[in-house]
Amino acid sequence: MQTFGILFHPKITKTTDIARELSLRLAEQAVHSWIASAWDEAEIRAKLGETQMLITLGGDGTILRTARLSAGSDVPIAGVNFGRVGFLAEYQPEQLLSCVDDLVNGQFWLEERRMLHAELWRADTQFGHYDALNDVVIGRGTVARVVRLRVVIDGTEPIHHTADGIIIATPTGSTAYNVSAGGPIADPRVRVMIITPIAPHLSLLGPMIVPDSSNVEVWVESDYPALVSMDGQVELRLESNDCVRVHTSHKVSRFVRTHPKEYFYAGLSRRLRLDAK
Repeated sequence: MQTFGILFHPKITKTTDIARELSLRLAEQAVHSWIASAWDEAEIRAKLGETQMLITLGGDGTILRTARLSAGSDVPIAGVNFGRVGFLAEYQPEQLLSCVDDLVNGQFWLEERRMLHAELWRADTQFGHYDALNDVVIGRGTVARVVRLRVVIDGTEPIHHTADGIIIATPTGSTAYNVSAGGPIADPRVRVMIITPIAPHLSLLGPMIVPDSSNVEVWVESDYPALVSMDGQVELRLESNDCVRVHTSHKVSRFVRTHPKEYFYAGLSRRLRLDAK
């Protein structure tokens, strides 16, 4: 018997009831399921080994959280959008019935999205490491001050930035904070990383696109603390002379897709129309 996990957003009340309804519909088709809050990391990790599919009920943030938790497990994610844009989701709420049929009958294809891996270093000691589907952002720790950063790509000559921060984005993350900061949009099928300064001060150097085989180091040169954020959800404090080393993760996230493989551009057009409203 197949086992599906159903993850609801704890702050979107209706997703709890919908999760129960979805579980009943799956049971009618001889599929076992379990239900958990998308924020309950311990329970999700404990059940991944017995799970063949994860269904998320929430927005893109719920999918990002689930992607980090399930990365490397080969368990695919089917996103049902209960957020505003739902750029990563495959289904809208009114498609729940077709969602069940697709997933149970295997009427979908799987898309792999590459992720970033960030290592945090202080005085030659690693004090953390994290995966991110969208981006790793190193930025200012206080509202009123810019941050001085030294960026080293593959051990070459450093690039110095005085800015609000630096975004290192995957193609998946290129449509998120990166594009808001003036970075380019990349088709998720291309294998690149995008490095975009945030509100650079007295600098003409804009975004850079580098191969996803690159190793990027970002050193904090300010005398006051900075912050590092993974997908805008995991945030840690950085001190002067700390280093964030970013490279492509060996883990990938897998997503259920039913649209044609060129779906990205239609979704992009839809998002641009929403942003224009």
